Amino acid sequence: MLLQAQQASRTGPSEPIDSFAPRSAEDDIQQCYKHVDDFAAEGLRTLIYADKVLTAGEYEEWKRLFVEAETSLTQRQERIEEVGEMIEHSLHLLGASAVEDKLQEGVPETIQKLRRANIKICMLTGDKRETAINIAHSTQICGPDSSMSILDVDEGDLELQLSNAMKKIEAAEEDTDCSGTTTAVHTALVVDGKTLGEIEQSSSQRVRQLFYALVPALDSVICCRASPSQKALLITIVTDGPPTDAKPSFLSACLGWFKRPRKPLTLAIGDGANDVAMIMTASVGVGISGREGQQAARVADLSISQFRYLGRLMLVHGRYSYHRTAMFILTTFWKEMFIFLPQALFQEDSGVTGTSLYQPTNLIFISFLTGASMIVMGTWEKDLSPATLMAIPELYTYGQKREALNMAIFLGWMGNAVIAGSVAFQIPWLGYVNSELVRDNGLFAQGTLTYVICIIWINYKILILEMHHKTKIAIWSAVGSVAGLWVYQLINTVSSAPSSTPYSVKNGLINGFGPDAVWWMTLIGTFNMLLLMELTLRSFKQNSMIRSAIYRCWPFEKKTAIGGGVRNGFRDWELRLWQEMETDPAVAKILERLS
Repeated sequence: MLLQAQQASRTGPSEPIDSFAPRSAEDDIQQCYKHVDDFAAEGLRTLIYADKVLTAGEYEEWKRLFVEAETSLTQRQERIEEVGEMIEHSLHLLGASAVEDKLQEGVPETIQKLRRANIKICMLTGDKRETAINIAHSTQICGPDSSMSILDVDEGDLELQLSNAMKKIEAAEEDTDCSGTTTAVHTALVVDGKTLGEIEQSSSQRVRQLFYALVPALDSVICCRASPSQKALLITIVTDGPPTDAKPSFLSACLGWFKRPRKPLTLAIGDGANDVAMIMTASVGVGISGREGQQAARVADLSISQFRYLGRLMLVHGRYSYHRTAMFILTTFWKEMFIFLPQALFQEDSGVTGTSLYQPTNLIFISFLTGASMIVMGTWEKDLSPATLMAIPELYTYGQKREALNMAIFLGWMGNAVIAGSVAFQIPWLGYVNSELVRDNGLFAQGTLTYVICIIWINYKILILEMHHKTKIAIWSAVGSVAGLWVYQLINTVSSAPSSTPYSVKNGLINGFGPDAVWWMTLIGTFNMLLLMELTLRSFKQNSMIRSAIYRCWPFEKKTAIGGGVRNGFRDWELRLWQEMETDPAVAKILERLS
């Protein structure tokens, strides 16, 4: 039978040639290995062919074991590899082939943009080391100036190699050129599957600790001769870090909840069956559907047809997803604080009786009248155009730096809700309820006034003031929510039966406070006051001189103590600057060309 001895190509020429043929064929084998190395140095994918003659009994016994491993419910991949190793030895060399695996269109450009976006790129492949390094350079994973370290178990002590690699990386973190400019040097590590297996099976805890500390510190990792399980292992190392058996104390666990370290997020992309384990292990799995089959695409979270689409997937849709999620969270908490704060303030004026400021039916319809604004924000918002995000990949760090959602921004939104909620309650209370000119100063009139103000302001602030990418859907959602508010109020006041409750709902809008000019003037005045407050805060926030003065006079030594956001709150002008720039037709044309 003819076997494609891929197992023999896992460890490269350093593997003893006795596994293929008797010593008499050594010259032919060495010559074949030399050709394979030459092919690999040119970036070609190599494959060694060998065969082995089996008796019928040997084959039947091996087939039985292989079927058992293939149908195993646990550790299937490991058992298949073990059974394969039972037959893949003492092979007779037939020859070798080299095939050019041409890169897809746009791969180098896409990887270059991802590197500019501060994303670390790792290449996990089953190719030879020389082929992997050549591909890494052709795809711009590594450049001519990259500081590259190679781990090879056949070259000696792994602990010494790891220590030297760590020192080399530390020395390359900041390199000062002749002009005095400090620039970061790209660092990369090359490791093969055999070495990775030795590290995992090493009895030295120090070796594993050094490797676990080394991998996250690198800009790129090139793992060649990697099996599917080893690809998944590297993903786990990057995501979880070094394993530890030590259990934190109760106090440390509580403090760690407030200052929990941020685990790296990993994305694995592949197109073959060998990439399935890696894709399933990563935080996000992306499968490429193509000539390699559909196995990777079927198990992945996302599927694309070409690698170059990964750039738009991450830089555009990834950023949009983060920004929309952040705005949805912030607006949801802001809305709840804003609309229910008047309820709490009313308790002080009502003697903490537990009486609701809002009529019970109004409470039911809060989500119906305000939910569309947050859904639209979380679905269609775009803070920057796709052309800008593709042309300037550095804007992707917006999510890495948590510039859309952090403790400072959250507290800022909550502070805004407290101020706005106080205004929405105090002005109607002082200007309408305590006025002698009103026709109806009952609880239903006051509660409905505050309720209407809150509903209108929620939709206006979220969909008109906060939403940058205003579409017809956003405008019609705002108009529809406000129109639905008045339709509901009219139906509620007409259809309600007279009751002995404090809420005089029956015909309240028609015959009670509805015809009262003071009620409408208070509504308009409160809305204008909220708008003036919002515009004042925005002007104050966007004024760079005031921002800089406040930041310089900030009394704390560590100005980024609150979630790293105090300073970030004073420099979000960068996003607003790009938003202004892309409105210029000339700039927009340049960004479109660069994208």
